[in-house]
Amino acid sequence: MTHRLAVAMLVALALSSARASVATPAEDAAPLRVAMIGAVSGPAKALGRELRLGLEAGLKGRAVSGSSGRTRPIELVVADDGYDPATTREQFAKLVADESILAFVGNVGTPTTLAILPQLEETGILLFAPFTGAQGLRADPPSRHVVHYRASYAEEMDVLIGGLLEQGIGPREIALFTQDDAFGDAGHAAALKVLAERGHPDGERLVHARYPRNTIDVREAALTIRWAEVPPKAVIMVGATAPCARLVSTLGRVLPRVHFASLSFTGSNALLDALGDDAEGLIVTQVVPVLDARHPTVAEYLSDLRAHAPEARPGMVSFEGYLVARLLGRALDRPGVRFTRAGLLDAAADIDVGSLGLGEPGPVRVWPTIVRDGRFQPLRWNDLRETTRAD
Repeated sequence: MTHRLAVAMLVALALSSARASVATPAEDAAPLRVAMIGAVSGPAKALGRELRLGLEAGLKGRAVSGSSGRTRPIELVVADDGYDPATTREQFAKLVADESILAFVGNVGTPTTLAILPQLEETGILLFAPFTGAQGLRADPPSRHVVHYRASYAEEMDVLIGGLLEQGIGPREIALFTQDDAFGDAGHAAALKVLAERGHPDGERLVHARYPRNTIDVREAALTIRWAEVPPKAVIMVGATAPCARLVSTLGRVLPRVHFASLSFTGSNALLDALGDDAEGLIVTQVVPVLDARHPTVAEYLSDLRAHAPEARPGMVSFEGYLVARLLGRALDRPGVRFTRAGLLDAAADIDVGSLGLGEPGPVRVWPTIVRDGRFQPLRWNDLRETTRAD
């Protein structure tokens, strides 16, 4: 081997070693790990799966640097609780014992989130943007350990009930269909509060029909509504996808002029799939705007969703997950943020939801929508009389 060739080989080897030891920050730094506990199996699985999809699309390819200046990706760890509070507690205990899990994000459901509320403060960890609007999770003053993105159920109820009353529907002509647990309790309490604030203190006289969580046993509830003393003109549903769809299918034919309405938790795509043609005229409040690709934020979501999962169908729930991921990324990518559990609590404390630039509909982030021609469109309450089902 000549001296010149040997030198060339040594230089090449040195350059190769240098490239290996100076990896790019994204390659070199360990990811920041956050966890979601939600139903990815069982009757409420559509919610958990769609929310996870949106979170993953929003986090994919994004990295944050915080106080260290060292770029790190964010990794989402997902645990299935089947929408069962006891399982939620078990999954939380496992995850919080792992010191690499710095926060929880997007946990699904009211009873499941309430099940771990005391442990959040005990362990000093953040729950960012849980998928629930229950008032019981909105302490006054606010807890540092639970930071919300979505509107409360009281805010969604105010939009729904206010719109119905404005169309001449009386308070006692509104029936409530709720899940028989803390989620349904929260929806019922929100409805009574809204009615009282609007000058109708006798909300307890409303028909209130219930069904057991994680079932589609709506027969008794359907009979209660069908034979109510005051025939209902609207039914507000506070439940999971499958039982709400079963109620609409059961009562829609025999009560063709009744308006069926649901809070956003039910899941828009899942309801459309479950109901098919029976979804026409269904009202759902949303905590994200309708998916109009002309909106810059929606266009970014659609692009990132296609890149992450080309076969996935866009929807309101995954869009919410995407927005939550973007908010979390903004909270962590500010100078001085420490990548510890306490540091993430500090980072999320003053995050500005308005920074997403969604064009909020007034002071409350609730968008009423209606199904027309098989898709969700913005609802103008004055047009509601034209949306009754065919006789």
